[in-house]
Amino acid sequence: MKLLATRTMTIDAHDEDVPVIRLRFVMKPDGSSYFLTSDVGKFLELNNTDTNDCLEILEHWGVPFVQETVTDRGKVIGPVGLITEPDYRKLAVRAADHRASL
Repeated sequence: MKLLATRTMTIDAHDEDVPVIRLRFVMKPDGSSYFLTSDVGKFLELNNTDTNDCLEILEHWGVPFVQETVTDRGKVIGPVGLITEPDYRKLAVRAADHRASL
């Protein structure tokens, strides 16, 4: 079975004070795309420092994800957590609500 290969989306805010955002994603043969949860967690400041991923938070908040082994620039990594864009949006709202409650 051929492993899914990551692609990278880079967002540059054109503001020196805002760091460049790098999100890796994979596309499955059916056309569905998934972000790597480690990148999403870093962007939303949710990463668990022990594992550099936010899978425990996703499980706690009931946000679905899948785990697969993928290739990243020729290197096999994983299994890694993958999350769909609609679930990413749900997670972003949940993270904002959580930060507001602190």
